[in-house]
Amino acid sequence: MRIAVTGTHRVGKSTLIEELGERLAEYRVVDEPYHLLEEEGYKFASPPCLEDFLEQLRRSMELLEDEEGARNVLFDRCPLDFLGYLLTHEESDSFDLEEWLARVRSTIQKKFRAAASIPAASARSHPPL
Repeated sequence: MRIAVTGTHRVGKSTLIEELGERLAEYRVVDEPYHLLEEEGYKFASPPCLEDFLEQLRRSMELLEDEEGARNVLFDRCPLDFLGYLLTHEESDSFDLEEWLARVRSTIQKKFRAAASIPAASARSHPPL
């Protein structure tokens, strides 16, 4: 099974993924695209520009579409996160949602059976796993 954790900044996504990774030894943890790209030398603008979020969306899609080692994977973020960032970015008029929407929808439907999001308001009110 593939599991992706999605949500806003600082709600505990990475912490949840780490905890799940420790408890589900048969699962492989995939870091969020930002960190993977940064490790490869990608230079992000500060604050991130539209192209930075597009690059993260591209990487997120590649990770989901990769069939090698596709079973039992925990993803920190998924394409939905980056669509949200792109649609709310100050340069969002330059982002062509229609270009991406069918591909993202198809990939999500093929690769996941369910989705869960950590709402910002309740993230800190739950006890640790």
